[in-house]
Amino acid sequence: MLLWLLTIVFSYSIPAPVQDTPEQKIAAEVWTYANQYRTNHRLNALKRQPELDAIALRHSKDMAEGKVPFSHNGFNGRVNAVKRFAKVPYSVGENLYATTSEYFVASSAVKGWIESPGHKQNLEGKWQFTGIGVARSRQGEYFITQLYVGKQ
Repeated sequence: MLLWLLTIVFSYSIPAPVQDTPEQKIAAEVWTYANQYRTNHRLNALKRQPELDAIALRHSKDMAEGKVPFSHNGFNGRVNAVKRFAKVPYSVGENLYATTSEYFVASSAVKGWIESPGHKQNLEGKWQFTGIGVARSRQGEYFITQLYVGKQ
């Protein structure tokens, strides 16, 4: 039991990814703004996980490349990917955002989610972990996927 707990603690203490690209910078800003909102509303800050970032990024890239429309299409596949990573029963939520603006992308995304009842419910959920992926299309449109993960 103790070994299992130590494994969980150490596997969840991975720092956020390095911010090398504009898209990675936007993802880090989304994480910061989302956590500022959550802590201002007495909710726990979300821990970012590289495995969840990769799942979110794949969906953002698929939207940016036109492989799927801007939608939650394929959400069940992302849930299954999260559950394979988590290895325990988890709930998963997802917020999406798209914009052609080059300015205030992250803050606009979080503001938009706050103003939308369903997205706000996800933002305020009893989640523990998050994954954020940002991709930009050839036409310059940003696509953001934020996954939320918490115990059922």
